[in-house]
Amino acid sequence: MNVQEAGEAARVSHGNNGLSVESAMPESVRAALIQRGHKVSQVVGAYGGYQGIMFDPRTRVLMGGSDVRKDGLAIGW
Repeated sequence: MNVQEAGEAARVSHGNNGLSVESAMPESVRAALIQRGHKVSQVVGAYGGYQGIMFDPRTRVLMGGSDVRKDGLAIGW
């Protein structure tokens, strides 16, 4: 994934009540987690925002990504 794709990917969080997954997580993945014994719940808005900068050492290019779920931007120099 590039830095934008990584920020847009469905998220999973582990806590005392099991795994919380975003609605974009495919049902097949949720079912596989349950089959492996995980307690899985679907949540909305439980995750923070994401802005990231990736540096490619080969090309020396900075690439920015920003979470579409929140307001923000990635800036690098």
